[in-house]
Amino acid sequence: MAESLCVPVPLCLPLLTPNLRLHWAARARATQIQRGMAYLCAKLALNAATWPDLPYSVPFAGRVRLDVTVYPLPRMKTHDDDNAWIACKAYRDGLADALGLDDKQFRQGTLTWDKRNRSGEIVFTLSQED
Repeated sequence: MAESLCVPVPLCLPLLTPNLRLHWAARARATQIQRGMAYLCAKLALNAATWPDLPYSVPFAGRVRLDVTVYPLPRMKTHDDDNAWIACKAYRDGLADALGLDDKQFRQGTLTWDKRNRSGEIVFTLSQED
C-alpha cells in the first residue's frame, strides 16, 4: 500500500465557487462533469499505483488527509481559501466515489496556488491520517 496517492485532474471551468451565479441546470452539468473527471482520474491513478486487487480493496481506511495544489490557467485569478475549497467539492465527491470512501473521511490539508506552472490542473494528494 502506498503512503500517498497523487491524482492530477484537469481544471474544469467554471470553478464552482459560491460567488458564481449560474442557472441551476448549468451548475448541475458542471458539477457532474467535475465529479466524473475526478472519478476517472482517481481510477487511473489507482491503476498506475498498481494495486492488484482493484476495485475490491480500498487503499485508505479511516481519515484521509487531502492536500490540493492548483496550477491555474493563464490569466486565471486566484481565489481565497474558503472559495477554493468549496470549488473542490465536486472533485472531492468524485475522488470519494472512486476510492469507495465516504467523503466525510477527508480531512482538509493545505491548498496551494502554484502560478509558476500554468498547466490548468488540480493535483489532489491523499495520504493516510493517523
